[in-house]
Amino acid sequence: MSAPEAHLPLVDAKFPLFVGIDLGGTNIKLGLVDDSGQTIEYHSVPTNVEQGPDQAVERIASGVAHLLEEALVTKSDVVRIGLATPGPMDLEAGLLLTPGNLPGWWDFPIRERVAAKCGLPVRFANDANAAAYGEYWQGAAADTHSMALLTLGTGIGGGVVIRDLLVEGHIAVERNVVSS
Repeated sequence: MSAPEAHLPLVDAKFPLFVGIDLGGTNIKLGLVDDSGQTIEYHSVPTNVEQGPDQAVERIASGVAHLLEEALVTKSDVVRIGLATPGPMDLEAGLLLTPGNLPGWWDFPIRERVAAKCGLPVRFANDANAAAYGEYWQGAAADTHSMALLTLGTGIGGGVVIRDLLVEGHIAVERNVVSS
């Protein structure tokens, strides 16, 4: 999630709202978006990998609070958090397994910890899949039915959409489940 050039005024936002979090090896990027994917507020904090996952969850919770405060909205305006992290991961269990760019964060229950600390439900995804889905939903591939996206950052990843389904391992996710 790159820093948006302009923020959508809250008066123009389509409710409900969502928080998107991209947990990377260098930075944690947070965005408050409306139901059409328009950015209302954006914030970034360093990951500080060496401080461990519990401290990162604290920074995430503070970042979410900062977004809501800056946008002048309450937690009740937010339906859920979308949390994207590097893999490998256990999506069903909500665990980071052995992420190469997050040493020492192995077998960490990230989804549960972020949900508990932020007080909101969390949808957990691989960061490259989340990036691919974002481009498919509202970005450069919005007019396509299939696409592939490669991510290059602290790590390398990729996401694939085939015939309107996001491929997540052996699971495919349909386009219209984002806002439900």
